[in-house]
Amino acid sequence: MFRGFNITLSSELSDYVKIGRKLARSEKERIADTLASFIDNKGDVIAEKLIDEWFPKENYDIFISHSHKDINLALSLAGYLEEKLGLSCFIDYQAWNYCDDLLKSVDNLYCYQKTSKTYSYSKRNRTTAHIHNMLCIALAEMMDKSECLFFINTKNSIENQHISASYSDGSSTYSPWLYYEISMLNIINIKKPNRGGDIVESMSRKDSMATEAYDSIPIKYRINIENLPKLDNSAIIKWCAEKRRADLVRSDKKIHSLDILYRMYPR
Repeated sequence: MFRGFNITLSSELSDYVKIGRKLARSEKERIADTLASFIDNKGDVIAEKLIDEWFPKENYDIFISHSHKDINLALSLAGYLEEKLGLSCFIDYQAWNYCDDLLKSVDNLYCYQKTSKTYSYSKRNRTTAHIHNMLCIALAEMMDKSECLFFINTKNSIENQHISASYSDGSSTYSPWLYYEISMLNIINIKKPNRGGDIVESMSRKDSMATEAYDSIPIKYRINIENLPKLDNSAIIKWCAEKRRADLVRSDKKIHSLDILYRMYPR
Protein backbone atom coordinates (compact mmCIF):
# COMPACT_ATOMS: atom_id res chain seq x y z
CA MET A 1 0.00 0.00 0.00
CA PHE A 2 1.43 3.31 -1.10
CA ARG A 3 -1.31 5.91 -1.67
CA GLY A 4 -4.99 6.50 -1.13
CA PHE A 5 -7.48 8.74 -2.97
CA ASN A 6 -10.94 10.11 -2.29
CA ILE A 7 -13.06 9.40 -5.38
CA THR A 8 -16.14 11.53 -6.03
CA LEU A 9 -17.82 10.55 -9.29
CA SER A 10 -20.65 12.78 -10.48
CA SER A 11 -21.89 10.02 -12.75
CA GLU A 12 -21.16 6.44 -13.66
CA LEU A 13 -18.65 5.73 -16.39
CA SER A 14 -21.52 3.67 -17.77
CA ASP A 15 -19.81 2.53 -20.95
CA TYR A 16 -17.35 0.58 -18.81
CA VAL A 17 -19.72 -1.20 -16.42
CA LYS A 18 -19.72 -4.33 -18.60
CA ILE A 19 -15.92 -4.49 -18.52
CA GLY A 20 -15.91 -4.11 -14.75
CA ARG A 21 -18.65 -6.71 -14.35
CA LYS A 22 -16.66 -9.18 -16.45
CA LEU A 23 -13.61 -8.65 -14.26
CA ALA A 24 -15.68 -9.12 -11.12
CA ARG A 25 -17.51 -12.19 -12.40
CA SER A 26 -14.38 -14.33 -12.60
CA GLU A 27 -13.57 -13.47 -8.99
CA LYS A 28 -17.15 -14.21 -7.92
CA GLU A 29 -16.99 -17.66 -9.49
CA ARG A 30 -13.67 -18.38 -7.79
CA ILE A 31 -15.05 -17.53 -4.36
CA ALA A 32 -18.25 -19.51 -4.90
CA ASP A 33 -16.26 -22.60 -5.79
CA THR A 34 -14.36 -22.50 -2.51
CA LEU A 35 -17.19 -21.94 -0.01
CA ALA A 36 -17.80 -25.63 0.68
CA SER A 37 -14.11 -26.36 1.09
CA PHE A 38 -13.82 -24.22 4.23
CA ILE A 39 -15.55 -26.93 6.32
CA ASP A 40 -13.77 -30.26 6.92
CA ASN A 41 -15.36 -33.70 7.29
CA LYS A 42 -15.72 -33.19 11.05
CA GLY A 43 -17.75 -30.06 10.51
CA ASP A 44 -15.00 -27.73 11.68
CA VAL A 45 -14.29 -24.48 9.88
CA ILE A 46 -10.68 -24.38 8.69
CA ALA A 47 -9.71 -20.82 9.54
CA GLU A 48 -6.37 -20.79 7.74
CA LYS A 49 -7.93 -22.12 4.55
CA LEU A 50 -10.65 -19.49 4.67
CA ILE A 51 -8.11 -16.70 5.03
CA ASP A 52 -5.84 -18.14 2.32
CA GLU A 53 -8.57 -18.75 -0.25
CA TRP A 54 -11.13 -16.00 0.33
CA PHE A 55 -9.02 -13.39 -1.40
CA PRO A 56 -6.89 -13.85 -4.53
CA LYS A 57 -3.14 -14.31 -4.32
CA GLU A 58 -2.37 -11.73 -7.00
CA ASN A 59 -1.18 -8.22 -6.32
CA TYR A 60 -3.46 -5.47 -7.61
CA ASP A 61 -2.80 -1.89 -8.65
CA ILE A 62 -6.02 -0.55 -7.14
CA PHE A 63 -8.16 -1.64 -4.21
CA ILE A 64 -11.62 -0.13 -4.73
CA SER A 65 -13.55 0.60 -1.54
CA HIS A 66 -17.24 1.35 -1.84
CA SER A 67 -20.71 1.06 -0.40
CA HIS A 68 -22.58 -1.97 -1.68
CA LYS A 69 -25.23 0.48 -2.92
CA ASP A 70 -22.59 1.95 -5.24
CA ILE A 71 -21.62 -1.31 -6.92
CA ASN A 72 -22.25 0.06 -10.43
CA LEU A 73 -19.97 3.01 -9.70
CA ALA A 74 -17.27 0.61 -8.53
CA LEU A 75 -17.68 -1.66 -11.56
CA SER A 76 -17.63 1.22 -14.04
CA LEU A 77 -14.54 2.72 -12.38
CA ALA A 78 -12.74 -0.63 -12.45
CA GLY A 79 -13.63 -1.14 -16.11
CA TYR A 80 -12.47 2.36 -17.02
CA LEU A 81 -9.14 2.06 -15.19
CA GLU A 82 -8.50 -1.32 -16.78
CA GLU A 83 -9.42 -0.20 -20.30
CA LYS A 84 -7.86 3.29 -20.32
CA LEU A 85 -4.90 2.95 -17.97
CA GLY A 86 -4.14 -0.77 -17.87
CA LEU A 87 -4.63 -0.91 -14.09
CA SER A 88 -5.81 -4.06 -12.36
CA CYS A 89 -8.53 -3.45 -9.79
CA PHE A 90 -9.85 -5.47 -6.88
CA ILE A 91 -13.48 -4.81 -5.92
CA ASP A 92 -14.27 -6.23 -2.52
CA TYR A 93 -18.05 -6.48 -2.75
CA GLN A 94 -18.06 -10.11 -3.89
CA ALA A 95 -16.20 -11.35 -0.83
CA TRP A 96 -18.40 -9.51 1.65
CA ASN A 97 -21.51 -10.63 -0.20
CA TYR A 98 -20.45 -14.25 0.09
CA CYS A 99 -19.62 -13.71 3.75
CA ASP A 100 -23.36 -13.98 4.42
CA ASP A 101 -23.48 -17.30 2.55
CA LEU A 102 -20.58 -18.65 4.57
CA LEU A 103 -22.15 -17.48 7.83
CA LYS A 104 -25.41 -19.17 6.91
CA SER A 105 -23.60 -22.45 6.25
CA VAL A 106 -21.81 -22.28 9.59
CA ASP A 107 -24.97 -21.22 11.44
CA ASN A 108 -26.98 -24.07 9.94
CA LEU A 109 -24.31 -26.47 11.14
CA TYR A 110 -23.68 -25.11 14.64
CA CYS A 111 -26.53 -22.80 15.66
CA TYR A 112 -29.78 -24.24 14.31
CA GLN A 113 -32.09 -25.68 16.97
CA LYS A 114 -34.30 -28.36 15.44
CA THR A 115 -36.81 -28.44 18.28
CA SER A 116 -37.69 -24.76 18.15
CA LYS A 117 -36.67 -24.32 14.51
CA THR A 118 -34.73 -21.22 15.48
CA TYR A 119 -31.09 -20.22 15.75
CA SER A 120 -29.25 -19.88 19.03
CA TYR A 121 -28.62 -16.19 19.62
CA SER A 122 -25.48 -16.70 21.71
CA LYS A 123 -23.97 -19.20 19.27
CA ARG A 124 -24.74 -16.94 16.32
CA ASN A 125 -22.90 -14.11 18.03
CA ARG A 126 -19.83 -16.33 18.30
CA THR A 127 -19.94 -17.64 14.72
CA THR A 128 -20.34 -14.11 13.37
CA ALA A 129 -17.39 -12.93 15.45
CA HIS A 130 -15.21 -15.78 14.16
CA ILE A 131 -16.06 -15.31 10.48
CA HIS A 132 -15.76 -11.52 10.57
CA ASN A 133 -12.46 -11.76 12.40
CA MET A 134 -11.03 -14.08 9.75
CA LEU A 135 -12.30 -11.89 6.94
CA CYS A 136 -10.84 -8.78 8.53
CA ILE A 137 -7.44 -10.46 8.59
CA ALA A 138 -7.80 -11.51 4.95
CA LEU A 139 -8.94 -8.03 3.96
CA ALA A 140 -5.96 -6.41 5.67
CA GLU A 141 -3.65 -8.76 3.76
CA MET A 142 -5.39 -7.86 0.50
CA MET A 143 -4.98 -4.16 1.25
CA ASP A 144 -1.32 -4.74 1.98
CA LYS A 145 -0.85 -6.34 -1.45
CA SER A 146 -2.55 -3.49 -3.32
CA GLU A 147 -0.53 -0.42 -4.28
CA CYS A 148 -3.25 2.20 -4.23
CA LEU A 149 -6.61 2.54 -2.52
CA PHE A 150 -9.57 4.30 -4.13
CA PHE A 151 -12.39 5.16 -1.74
CA ILE A 152 -15.64 5.94 -3.58
CA ASN A 153 -17.13 8.77 -1.56
CA THR A 154 -20.92 9.03 -1.81
CA LYS A 155 -23.82 9.66 0.54
CA ASN A 156 -24.10 5.87 0.79
CA SER A 157 -20.65 5.49 2.33
CA ILE A 158 -20.24 8.59 4.49
CA GLU A 159 -22.21 11.61 5.56
CA ASN A 160 -21.14 15.08 6.60
CA GLN A 161 -23.05 16.46 9.52
CA HIS A 162 -22.71 17.44 13.16
CA ILE A 163 -22.39 14.35 15.35
CA SER A 164 -23.03 15.80 18.79
CA ALA A 165 -22.12 18.73 20.95
CA SER A 166 -19.04 16.82 22.05
CA TYR A 167 -17.59 16.57 18.54
CA SER A 168 -16.80 19.04 15.82
CA ASP A 169 -18.38 18.83 12.39
CA GLY A 170 -16.88 16.16 10.22
CA SER A 171 -17.45 13.04 8.14
CA SER A 172 -19.03 9.98 9.67
CA THR A 173 -20.05 6.51 8.60
CA TYR A 174 -22.46 3.82 9.69
CA SER A 175 -20.08 1.16 8.40
CA PRO A 176 -18.04 -0.72 11.01
CA TRP A 177 -15.82 -1.91 8.16
CA LEU A 178 -14.72 1.59 7.21
CA TYR A 179 -14.05 2.39 10.84
CA TYR A 180 -12.03 -0.82 11.16
CA GLU A 181 -9.89 0.05 8.17
CA ILE A 182 -9.10 3.52 9.44
CA SER A 183 -7.91 1.93 12.68
CA MET A 184 -5.69 -0.39 10.62
CA LEU A 185 -3.79 2.45 8.95
CA ASN A 186 -1.08 2.50 11.61
CA ILE A 187 -0.50 -1.23 11.23
CA ILE A 188 -0.23 -1.81 7.48
CA ASN A 189 3.23 -1.05 6.14
CA ILE A 190 3.70 1.72 3.59
CA LYS A 191 5.39 0.22 0.54
CA LYS A 192 7.04 2.38 -2.08
CA PRO A 193 6.68 0.79 -5.54
CA ASN A 194 9.90 -0.51 -7.02
CA ARG A 195 9.70 0.11 -10.75
CA GLY A 196 13.24 1.26 -11.35
CA GLY A 197 12.26 4.90 -11.81
CA ASP A 198 11.78 7.92 -9.63
CA ILE A 199 8.44 8.41 -7.96
CA VAL A 200 8.12 11.97 -6.78
CA GLU A 201 5.95 10.87 -3.91
CA SER A 202 5.85 9.92 -0.30
CA MET A 203 2.90 9.36 1.93
CA SER A 204 1.79 9.35 5.50
CA ARG A 205 -0.31 6.61 7.00
CA LYS A 206 -3.27 8.97 6.97
CA ASP A 207 -3.32 8.81 3.18
CA SER A 208 -5.10 5.50 2.71
CA MET A 209 -8.23 3.66 3.61
CA ALA A 210 -10.35 0.83 2.26
CA THR A 211 -13.15 -1.63 2.66
CA GLU A 212 -16.65 -1.95 1.47
CA ALA A 213 -19.05 0.30 3.38
CA TYR A 214 -21.94 -1.95 4.36
CA ASP A 215 -25.22 -0.79 5.82
CA SER A 216 -25.31 -1.49 9.51
CA ILE A 217 -27.29 -0.82 12.64
CA PRO A 218 -27.49 2.93 13.44
CA ILE A 219 -24.14 3.30 15.16
CA LYS A 220 -22.18 6.22 13.77
CA TYR A 221 -18.36 6.36 13.59
CA ARG A 222 -16.48 9.60 13.08
CA ILE A 223 -13.89 9.33 10.30
CA ASN A 224 -11.30 11.64 8.78
CA ILE A 225 -10.71 11.58 5.02
CA GLU A 226 -9.37 15.11 4.70
CA ASN A 227 -5.86 13.85 3.93
CA LEU A 228 -6.99 11.82 0.93
CA PRO A 229 -6.48 13.73 -2.36
CA LYS A 230 -9.75 14.13 -4.24
CA LEU A 231 -10.35 12.73 -7.72
CA ASP A 232 -13.51 13.47 -9.68
CA ASN A 233 -14.57 12.63 -13.24
CA SER A 234 -12.62 15.50 -14.80
CA ALA A 235 -9.48 14.68 -12.81
CA ILE A 236 -9.60 11.05 -13.94
CA ILE A 237 -10.03 12.13 -17.58
CA LYS A 238 -7.08 14.51 -17.19
CA TRP A 239 -5.05 11.66 -15.70
CA CYS A 240 -5.73 9.57 -18.81
CA ALA A 241 -4.68 12.47 -21.05
CA GLU A 242 -1.43 12.90 -19.11
CA LYS A 243 -0.76 9.18 -19.47
CA ARG A 244 -1.25 9.31 -23.25
CA ARG A 245 1.01 12.36 -23.51
CA ALA A 246 3.74 10.69 -21.45
CA ASP A 247 3.56 7.55 -23.59
CA LEU A 248 4.07 9.60 -26.76
CA VAL A 249 7.12 11.31 -25.28
CA ARG A 250 8.62 8.09 -23.96
CA SER A 251 7.41 5.49 -26.43
CA ASP A 252 10.46 3.33 -25.72
CA LYS A 253 9.71 3.04 -22.00
CA LYS A 254 6.17 3.78 -20.91
CA ILE A 255 5.58 5.27 -17.49
CA HIS A 256 3.31 3.38 -15.09
CA SER A 257 -0.14 4.96 -14.89
CA LEU A 258 0.01 5.29 -11.11
CA ASP A 259 3.33 7.14 -11.30
CA ILE A 260 1.59 9.71 -13.50
CA LEU A 261 -1.11 10.09 -10.86
CA TYR A 262 1.44 10.50 -8.05
CA ARG A 263 3.16 13.28 -9.98
CA MET A 264 -0.14 15.04 -10.54
CA TYR A 265 -0.88 14.89 -6.82
CA PRO A 266 2.42 15.17 -4.94
CA ARG A 267 2.49 15.45 -1.17
